[in-house]
Amino acid sequence: MEMKAKFVDFFRDSVNIKGIRRIEVIDIDDLGNKTTETSFTNGMMVYPDGTYESKNSSMIRYAYVDPDDRTLNYSTLEGSESGVNTDASSFTMEITNPILFVNNCGDQLHNNDTNSENGEHKHGQAFQKRFRNIPVQGIMTLTTDTDVITTDFGDGNCDTEAVVTTNGVSEIVNINRLRRNEFFNNLRVRGH
Repeated sequence: MEMKAKFVDFFRDSVNIKGIRRIEVIDIDDLGNKTTETSFTNGMMVYPDGTYESKNSSMIRYAYVDPDDRTLNYSTLEGSESGVNTDASSFTMEITNPILFVNNCGDQLHNNDTNSENGEHKHGQAFQKRFRNIPVQGIMTLTTDTDVITTDFGDGNCDTEAVVTTNGVSEIVNINRLRRNEFFNNLRVRGH
């Protein structure tokens, strides 16, 4: 099964989005778990001032669903993307070890009464929803004209930390402090 969309005169908040987005189910195993490939070809975001960003990407996601209650347990993501930012600098991003997203991390993290970093109480369902599907393992590398930034999501344990290494200098980033929609972008530009 394949779904393909071509953006023609499509605007979001005055940004003109161009390109072809394709989603294809490439495998369904005996338990009904799907592997999908999502690609974006000749992607471009043109801003009102005439500047633009371009992107090509290809990502493969495998989703494991619990056969008993049909809930998503975990998923993995692998692939790459490349493009040019508005300042004409190029970038490539490659997932060098598949990223593992665990669906029940919010439940596991909520079972701890306090946030280990600052002692704040974790707030029930809102916290669980925010951390329903967080990366806990895998490595991605972003290469720009000036930087090499590697993000290591850990060893598979449910926590909210990632190690970001920019040009050989590492720091621990608490993903709890990043807004969900900006998660990967924040990690990728951490060293700037």
